[in-house]
Amino acid sequence: AFNDTSSWTEASAAITITGGAAVFTAATATLKQVKSDMATSWTNGKRYLVTLTISSASGGSLSVGTNTTPAQVTLSSNGTYTCNILADNHADGLVFTATGFTGNLDDVSAIGWTGLAFTTAMTTDDNQVTLVDAGLTISLEER
Repeated sequence: AFNDTSSWTEASAAITITGGAAVFTAATATLKQVKSDMATSWTNGKRYLVTLTISSASGGSLSVGTNTTPAQVTLSSNGTYTCNILADNHADGLVFTATGFTGNLDDVSAIGWTGLAFTTAMTTDDNQVTLVDAGLTISLEER
């Protein structure tokens, strides 16, 4: 996801792009993907499933969102996540906001979608998908 560093803007020296991943070192700053550089067309008011992997997490948190609503989902542990993000019309498309976060971010992708609205996060583990929304958890398992 981070092979082309020109489409990402790091707002702090505590965020570097190296080895194909974004590396956060006790960062309290943002990492932004310029909307015009996004592989997926980013449309104001449309929902996107943003999939990402966090590894080597050892402190703080990382929020996923947009410039207008930066903390649509907040994560702090290792795993692969799919987040339901509502796009805005700002020139900065996808925004990751770190709050004292140490860890790596990789494998970021976004696809537009319509359907079931969950607002917190979706995690995938082997053949199981778990949707979490305000205390309601729905697990789907491949059999």
